[in-house]
Amino acid sequence: MARCPTAGLSWAKKKIRENTMIVIDVGAHYLGYSSDICRSFFIDPVRADIRFPSPTWLRRRGLLSSGHAGHYGLREEKLKVWRIVLEAQSAATAALKPNNTAADVDIAARTVIEDAGYGEFFTHRVGHGIGFKAHESPYLDQWNRKTRLQPGMVFTNEPGIYILGKFGVRHEDVYLVKNYGETELLTGRRAIDPYNP
Repeated sequence: MARCPTAGLSWAKKKIRENTMIVIDVGAHYLGYSSDICRSFFIDPVRADIRFPSPTWLRRRGLLSSGHAGHYGLREEKLKVWRIVLEAQSAATAALKPNNTAADVDIAARTVIEDAGYGEFFTHRVGHGIGFKAHESPYLDQWNRKTRLQPGMVFTNEPGIYILGKFGVRHEDVYLVKNYGETELLTGRRAIDPYNP
């Protein structure tokens, strides 16, 4: 389990507190095959019996500048990024079709993240083959234009945004490429929302 702002160092000693985005990436091996799944979720301090001031109310009183991501603003940014990453995963899933290239899948996710203004924070390929090993070729990256997807191929789909020193978000599921442009989700279900990963 990784629980640090860059979501890649499992030995990090950061305490999990309110407003912390948790990223859990796990896998297993069964009957000679591998799995891999990642979920990001939010520890929300908001209780139904407490009313928090809106960002507009805070700005009017000089407690939150429009350009400053304060405590409230950082929480909102985490929620926004969570949704952007889910949208990027959806775009990549739509590109997991026979005869598309591995690059097509990566570029589909990367375009969503770049259009949202977070391109510099998507620092890895969108996915990889999975089977006997948890990480195997072919790799779904923007430079892999030679590999064409075929029915029966299995891939992870794991876009992410990692803002150094602040937080990271990644959604990962495993998909089977099938005939006629279908894909089959092999990890049960996708994340639903930041509170129900």
